[in-house]
Amino acid sequence: MKKILTAKHIILSFIFFFELIFSAEITIKLSPDLFEGNFQLKTESHITIDNISYYKSTTTTEGKVAPSFSLGLEITTRLLNNFLEVGIGSEYQFPRTIFTLNGQTPAAELKFWFLPIYALCRTYVKINDSLIFGKLQGGYNILHDGNKEYKNSFRLVGGLHYGIGLGVSIEDNVNVELLYSVYEGEHLYRESNYIYGKKIYTEIKYTDKYSKIAAQLGFRFRI
Repeated sequence: MKKILTAKHIILSFIFFFELIFSAEITIKLSPDLFEGNFQLKTESHITIDNISYYKSTTTTEGKVAPSFSLGLEITTRLLNNFLEVGIGSEYQFPRTIFTLNGQTPAAELKFWFLPIYALCRTYVKINDSLIFGKLQGGYNILHDGNKEYKNSFRLVGGLHYGIGLGVSIEDNVNVELLYSVYEGEHLYRESNYIYGKKIYTEIKYTDKYSKIAAQLGFRFRI
């Protein structure tokens, strides 16, 4: 009996994923930023000598980012009589430029970008003749990079990505969205030295948080 149930579950799962794949849609997105983005830099410094903490500090810097452009790709499928849409997506950001930090122009040109992979969900409702949807997305920035002035001597790592949006479907093959999204990452620097027989360990971590509001024009294609 257990083997029969297991076989039944495998067959049903296969049918479900078969339908999921062959009812999928690909959306190619063009996404210009509508306004200046916000950039928050949290700096944490920590110095220990022979494993004893001697200095620790945290500061936060606020900055502004010039608008730029992104390209995106999403693979989705619709469920529950087209009320729900789920899938995965990614976004390639053209370089962004930080033009102020705490109201001051940086001494060097600072350019950065993120590349997230995320899961997404849209829910649809029909109002008059328009198909309106809300959108949630969340994932991880697998790439966090920048020019040499932005990276300095630090190692860059990714972080969380999430967003919320609202949009409308046109002719069932074009989406127009307004999306607020956040991208997080880190700069890491660690150094260990011995001075007069004492081990001095220095750790500096920048936590980067970039947020923006963008318009998104998506073109749908059925697989």
